[in-house]
Amino acid sequence: MSGITHLILKLQLIQTCSVKLFGFNKGGGLYDMNEKLQEIIDYLSDGSNYDKENLINDLSMDCIDTMGIPPNELSITSSGRLVGDLDSYNKELFNEVIKAVKNVIESFKE
Repeated sequence: MSGITHLILKLQLIQTCSVKLFGFNKGGGLYDMNEKLQEIIDYLSDGSNYDKENLINDLSMDCIDTMGIPPNELSITSSGRLVGDLDSYNKELFNEVIKAVKNVIESFKE
């Protein structure tokens, strides 16, 4: 399983658990699920609550056999033209995945 797939599954699990754990308050009424979902979205958006750089690096090393070469030292070329480095690509991909996950979580708000 790729690192990105693993991350998405973890985030889906967090979302599912938060709904199940915080869906009802002590009085039996519906807990403000939107508030809890927003907390999760804010957590993912902030990036300072978890080590985003190390997470991206770990995921990229899990996904690709870089033979121990750091992603920022690997170039991406297209038709012989340099288009960037793997580290920059991984960061952009991670940001897009987080954005997609936040959109999925947002869709559960009532």
